[in-house]
Amino acid sequence: MFGFISLRRHRAELAVIQAETDRLREERDSARAERQAFRAAASTGAEQVVDVSIVNDCLTRDLLLSRRQRVIARKAGSRILAAWSAEKRRADHLQQRLDDAVGLPAGRITDSRSWQPGYVAPKESAS
Repeated sequence: MFGFISLRRHRAELAVIQAETDRLREERDSARAERQAFRAAASTGAEQVVDVSIVNDCLTRDLLLSRRQRVIARKAGSRILAAWSAEKRRADHLQQRLDDAVGLPAGRITDSRSWQPGYVAPKESAS
């Protein structure tokens, strides 16, 4: 059946088996470390893609909101300018009616000393 194995041969074969087992463990650990590094890198890449996607979604939403607000502000500005222009025309018309009612001449008043005691005549411009 089995032949006699000397203690020296037994220890030598055991040392070979132990060395092979250690080598295989190191390969397994190395492969495990590589897989973990790959998963970590892939996970980091995937996380970065998700992060970039989230940032892009937020920026897109903010851009659309900003554009809507700009349109609303422009419309409001146009309405304000139109109302101001209409009010100015109305005020100018009323001022003209008042001037006509009190008998003021058309254009600029040249001397208001009669009703303004502190009146100072404007200086002539050099132009």
